[in-house]
Amino acid sequence: MPSSPPPSGAPSAAPSAPLPDLYAVLALPRSASPRAVKAAYTDLARSFHPDKQRSAAARALPDEHFLLVKRAFEVLKDPASRAAYDEYGERGLEMLGGSEANRRELGEYVAQPGKMRRVLDEQVKLKRLSELESKVATAGAIDLSTSLLPLFHGHSPFPQMRSVSIHQSCQCPVTRTVTLGFSGFATSSYGLGAGGVSASLEKALPGGSSVQAELALGERQKLQLGASRSFSRDTQASARFLLDKQRGRLLRLSTGTFLGAERQTYASFSLGLGAAPGLSLTLNKSTPAAAVTSRSLELALDPGDAYARASAACELGRAHSGSARLKVGSRGTELQVSSARSLSRFTRLSMGLRVSASAGVSWVLKFRRGKMSFQFPILISQMITPWSLLLAASAPMVLDEAVQRALGLAVTGREKKEQMADDEILKIALKGKEDALAQQLLMKRVATKKVEEAERLEGEGGQPLVVVSATYGYASAPLQDSLDVTVPLQFFTQPAAGSLALPAGSKNSLLGFYHFGADLRNSKRKKRRSVLEAFLDDSDDDDDAEAGADTSYSVGAAGLRRSAEQQQEVRLFVRYKFGGSLWEAAFEDEEEVALPCPDRATRVGDADVVS
Repeated sequence: MPSSPPPSGAPSAAPSAPLPDLYAVLALPRSASPRAVKAAYTDLARSFHPDKQRSAAARALPDEHFLLVKRAFEVLKDPASRAAYDEYGERGLEMLGGSEANRRELGEYVAQPGKMRRVLDEQVKLKRLSELESKVATAGAIDLSTSLLPLFHGHSPFPQMRSVSIHQSCQCPVTRTVTLGFSGFATSSYGLGAGGVSASLEKALPGGSSVQAELALGERQKLQLGASRSFSRDTQASARFLLDKQRGRLLRLSTGTFLGAERQTYASFSLGLGAAPGLSLTLNKSTPAAAVTSRSLELALDPGDAYARASAACELGRAHSGSARLKVGSRGTELQVSSARSLSRFTRLSMGLRVSASAGVSWVLKFRRGKMSFQFPILISQMITPWSLLLAASAPMVLDEAVQRALGLAVTGREKKEQMADDEILKIALKGKEDALAQQLLMKRVATKKVEEAERLEGEGGQPLVVVSATYGYASAPLQDSLDVTVPLQFFTQPAAGSLALPAGSKNSLLGFYHFGADLRNSKRKKRRSVLEAFLDDSDDDDDAEAGADTSYSVGAAGLRRSAEQQQEVRLFVRYKFGGSLWEAAFEDEEEVALPCPDRATRVGDADVVS
C-alpha cells in the first residue's frame, strides 16, 4: 500500500500515488466505534513501532510505516477531524488544520446539515449555468487573397491584396432545447466593401425533430424558416423556406441516408423550388481501412451553374493526409490538390495547389485551430503554364518539409517528457510494492504466532482458521505477477474466533497490500468529484495520477500502461483451512471479506492435503 503522504509544502512528483484510506490502514469499517479504533491501533503498534522490532531487517526499515498507522489513529480518534475526513476526505483535514476561520466554517457545515444543503443547492445551480456557458461555441474564418503578379512583373516589391473576408459566428444555448445564434461578416475586394449580420433561433423537439428561424440584414437581406427530423438512425430530412431580397422566394427540400449495413456510404438529395429552382445529388463513401479513405461525388443543376464535383482523400502517414478535388461545370474546370498535417489535437495546417481555367494557378495555405480557420490563397499566374505549375507545386512541398522537420523536433521533446512520466510511473509501482513487502516483514512475527496458536487450538479440538495462501492481483494474471498477501491476511485473522474480517473498500490501502491497478481505479474514481467536493477544492484535478495498471512490476511503464488499457479488475484470491477442510474463495477489490464463507467458497480437499 502507499506510504504516508509527504508533508505540506514538500515537492511532489507527477504523477503521484493516491493517498491511502485511513480506515483501511487500521482495517476498520467506517462505522467503527472509538474503542475499536483504539484497539486496532494498539494491535498494529505492537508490530509496527520501531522499538518493538527484534530482527535486524525489521529494525533497518524506515519509520514511515509506523507513522502511517499513527496518523490514521490520530485522525480517527478525534471527533472533529474524523467528521471532517468522513465528509470531505484529505481536503477536509487540510481545512481543519488551516486558519481558525476555516475551522469554524467547517464545524458549522458538519453540525448543520440544513446549511450544507443550501450550499449544495446553490452549487448545483451554478454548475448547471456553467455547463450551459461551456457549450457556447464560437467559430470564425478569415480569407485573405493575394497576388504575386506585381512582384513577378517588377511593378511593386510587395504582393497585392485582392480581397479579404472575415466571418464570425456564435452559438449560445439558452436552455437545454433552445439555442440562439449570432453571426456577422465583412468583405472587401479591390477597395469595395460589404457586410452583414444575422440572428438565428433553433428549438429541439421530442422525437429527433427541430425548427429553425434566421434573419439576416445587411448586404444580403433574407428570412429563413426551416424544420428537420430524424426518421431513424440513418435517415434525416429537412425543409427550408427562404425569402431573399435578391433571389425572391425559394423552398428547398433535402434528405439524406446511409446506405448499407456498414454505414460507409451516405447519399443526399436536395431540390429547390421557386424563384431559383435547382437540384443536387451527393454520394459520400468512407473506407477507413483502405488506401483511399473517402470518396465523394456531387452533381448539381442550378439556373446559374451546372457542375459535377468529385473528391478523394487518403492517409499519407501519422497525422498526415492528402486530398484531391476536381470540379467540371458550366463556369469552367477547377482542380485542387492539398496536403494536411495535424500540428496538435486541435490545430491543422494544409497546403495545396489550385488550378482553374478562369482564375489561373494559385497556392492555397490554410490554418485551422479548433473552429477558427485562416485561408490564404496566393495567385501565382493567371495563365496555366509549366513554370507556374512548377512554382505553385514546389512551394507547398518546401513548406511541408519544413513543417515536418519542426514537428520531428517537437515529437522528440514530447517523447522525452513521456519517458520521464513513464519513469515516475514505474517508481510509484516499485515504491508501492516495496512498502507492502516492508510492512509484511513487520507483520510476519505476529502472523507466525497466530498460526502457532491456531495449531494449538486445533490440537485441543477447536476450529481455528489458517490462511494457507493468498494473492492480490488481476484474475487473468500469472501468479508471479500478483502480490503474495498470505502474511497480512493471517495477521488479521482471529484464531480463537476462527474468523477473518476485512471491511468493504479497496484492499490496496490495507497494510501489506499493493497493486498498481487498484491505484489507477481509485485515482479515476477521485476525478469524478461531486459538487460538494468541487466547492471545497478549487484546485485542478488534472494532476492526479493517470498512470496505468500493472500486471508485472518488472516489465516497465509500458507494461503498466498496456495493463491499464485492458480494464481488468483487481481481486483477492484466498486458500484457507477451516473445519478440517481446505477451501478457496475469490473477492472483488471493493468487496467485504468474511471468512469462513462456505456458501461462496469451494472445497478443494482435506485440510491435511495442502498443494
